Amino acid sequence: MKKLMLATGAIVIIAFMAFAFFMNQGTEDKLKRDFTPAEEKVMKEHVFDAEKLKAFDGKDGHKAYVAVNGAVYDVSDIEMWKGGKHNGLEAGKDLTDGFKSSPHGGGFLKDLKVVGSYK
Repeated sequence: MKKLMLATGAIVIIAFMAFAFFMNQGTEDKLKRDFTPAEEKVMKEHVFDAEKLKAFDGKDGHKAYVAVNGAVYDVSDIEMWKGGKHNGLEAGKDLTDGFKSSPHGGGFLKDLKVVGSYK
């Protein structure tokens, strides 16, 4: 009985590790998206760096912007981003790495307003 439990536990651990490995494959691709000409124009006209982006933290009435994969998005009107926070992520920062590990990836990025680019 002990051997069966150990074997089952080992299989579960291996399966979990394999799942985690494959979920992180192609993380760069899941954050890529095509931009409209209007969005590309906005990205050229409004360039954010870390210092400028920090002001858009979603706190005290500030807008909430997040940088992901070189683009800056406005998440101010997203209910789950009220107060500039969502699932441990904070607005006003480059969240590319956080979005790579996000379960929903970047599929929703196309629905967000592009407000600039991040350098």
